[in-house]
Amino acid sequence: MYRRFLSTRYLRSRFVNFISVAGVMAGVAVMIVVTAVMDGFQVKVKEVLRGTLSHLVVTPDGRATPDGESAALPYPALEEEIGKNPGVVAVAPQISAYVAHPYRSAANRANVEYHPMQAVGIDWARESRVSSLPRYLKASSDPARPFWNAAAEERESVTGMFSLAFLENFRVEFRPLPLSVADYVGQTVEVMLLTEQTDQVTGESKYSKGNYKVYVSAVYDAEDQQADISRFYMDMETLRRIAKVKGDYMEAHVAVRDYADAARVKREILTTVPGITVQTWEEVRAPYLRAVNNEKVLLLIVLSFIILLAGFTILATLTLTVVEKTRDIGLLKAIGATTGGVLSLFLRSGLMIGVFGGVLGIGLGRLVERNVNGIKDALSEIGIQIFPPDIYLFREIPHEWGWTSVAAIFAGGVGIAFLAGLPPALRAARMDPVVALRHE
Repeated sequence: MYRRFLSTRYLRSRFVNFISVAGVMAGVAVMIVVTAVMDGFQVKVKEVLRGTLSHLVVTPDGRATPDGESAALPYPALEEEIGKNPGVVAVAPQISAYVAHPYRSAANRANVEYHPMQAVGIDWARESRVSSLPRYLKASSDPARPFWNAAAEERESVTGMFSLAFLENFRVEFRPLPLSVADYVGQTVEVMLLTEQTDQVTGESKYSKGNYKVYVSAVYDAEDQQADISRFYMDMETLRRIAKVKGDYMEAHVAVRDYADAARVKREILTTVPGITVQTWEEVRAPYLRAVNNEKVLLLIVLSFIILLAGFTILATLTLTVVEKTRDIGLLKAIGATTGGVLSLFLRSGLMIGVFGGVLGIGLGRLVERNVNGIKDALSEIGIQIFPPDIYLFREIPHEWGWTSVAAIFAGGVGIAFLAGLPPALRAARMDPVVALRHE
């Protein structure tokens, strides 16, 4: 009974103990918020990249047969062979071409600048079965046919599905300025297409430029700002015609029934289909995924020093308490307090600091985590950009609350506080009561 009473009394008697509680609270809260944001980043990255890249990406490996033909199968045969695998749901071809979007920047309206882009040709009926592109549609003249536009059809013009990120960044080109996402549909975007042609005499490759007015037939937002701003989609046959693409496909995207079996399906496809390479979407984006994971680990290591600093504060505070209460300790031992009792008295003080600070840290961390985007918006209004979408992937800060991570951080904070209280507790427990009573 005396141990609980005295440990609580000693804890309340020094204001610096409350500073130690605040230190533990701040460390736990910061680590919880950072972990939630980094976990959300990982979940969001996987969601976005899986939607745009599908589960497996198949590309010709460039090998040729003895007669000089490509070793890869033509697309109809490729789709048939891959489709035989019971783990495959659907296959969709893609082609692409490099284009540039001429624009006049707001800073210098006199000069024309060029924004490099990639036009991706897709078969909508197939693509909608392998990716989440239909879910990303924000506006369309006809969601069932996103490359159809009445105005474009009337003028026999090409159409494209442009990202919201691109349209928002280059909306100065439109007159009048669109007021909503739907207002972008029917606008035109000027692009310059580079077409490769082979000289019939020399056999050299030459590039010719072609300028096109592309009608915006649909708007999508896949939330991948860096990729979306430099990529738009077109009907595959239209792109093949204007870009003079010869091959059946440049990539084939494959959806599998269960992504957990993707590695097995990949091996089976490689053994049955010649002339191709196969990658999972995680392998395609492996450097980025590793960077996100490494950044999370490094941040947690750095931020853990906040709790360590709080631990040193607890160590210093309890050491001073032991020095101040030396005569009390001697009196306790003289009237029968055991070594273990004195030890537990000061260990309780360190443990209570850790528990109180950890509980308050969980509450503060939860509050910040749930309002992190509101805080971001409030800081943006006063000119502090902590999450600019042109640098990071997403418009909003992703966050994912995980009780396992929270419990681990709480246990770590309490553990550090407990260990910080151990040296002064051992010092108090080992005191000779005679020496302690003579202390002045």
